[in-house]
Amino acid sequence: MNKMSRIFLSLLFLVSFSAHATAAVDWPQAKAGMNFDKIEKIAVLEGGRKKPFDTFALESVRTITGKTKFKQFSPVELVIAWLTDTKRWESLPILDASYQPLQKQLRLSVEEGKISPLELSKNSEFILFTQTIISKQQ
Repeated sequence: MNKMSRIFLSLLFLVSFSAHATAAVDWPQAKAGMNFDKIEKIAVLEGGRKKPFDTFALESVRTITGKTKFKQFSPVELVIAWLTDTKRWESLPILDASYQPLQKQLRLSVEEGKISPLELSKNSEFILFTQTIISKQQ
């Protein structure tokens, strides 16, 4: 087998492996044709301030995922999906964990800069970290 054939086979293997690895996560799909016009304008109280639900959703999605859209979901769709299918979403890597000093401190194993809420809640370093913060606030 010549060098070019080996390189081609290696690339083919890597592409098929990465496609398989990405497909391993069963991401929920956004539902086409859903109309959230009325929900977007509902007033939400957050931090003593009233804001439209769509603003609350956008800020929440940006804080949690690090992006304004996530996996073809609009912010409103995503927040509603999180609220209505919590068990499924808590096991998916949605939390932004791209800050490397935090990854090191908490010894996080992240997937593309993200970690699942379930995995984070089981991380002993994170539990200790949050307990320390809570005790210092009291």
